[in-house]
Amino acid sequence: MRLANLVPSISAELVAALNTLGIRTESDLLFSATPREILNRLPPETVSLEDLEAAIDTVAELSAAVGVSCFNLALEAGPIRSDSPAPLVSGNEYIDRLLSGLGRHKIIQLSGDKGSGKSV
Repeated sequence: MRLANLVPSISAELVAALNTLGIRTESDLLFSATPREILNRLPPETVSLEDLEAAIDTVAELSAAVGVSCFNLALEAGPIRSDSPAPLVSGNEYIDRLLSGLGRHKIIQLSGDKGSGKSV
C-alpha cells in the first residue's frame, strides 16, 4: 500500500520526506531500515524518533491482517468433509481439526504466551 494513501493517519509532510528517500510503500517503511537509520537519512528536524516510531506503528497497524482467535476459527471451520481431498496436515490433531488442514491459500501464524502450548 502506498504511504500517500494513509494520509491523514500519518502526516503528508512525513510521507513527502520519506518519498525523497525512496520509501513509498508500507513494505519500504516497515522492512527497509530501522527507524533510527531512516531518521538519520531524513533532513534534520523533519520528525522526531518518537514521532517516526509512532508513524511506523500506525502504518503496521493499518496494513496488518485482522487476527482470528482459534475459538472463532473453530466455529467458522465446522467439521472436515469426508469428500474433500486429503488436506496437508501439521501432525497436531487439534490444530488440524481447527484449521481443516493447512493450505488453501492461507497464512497461518500461531501465537500465544510462553508455555501456552504452541509447540505441542
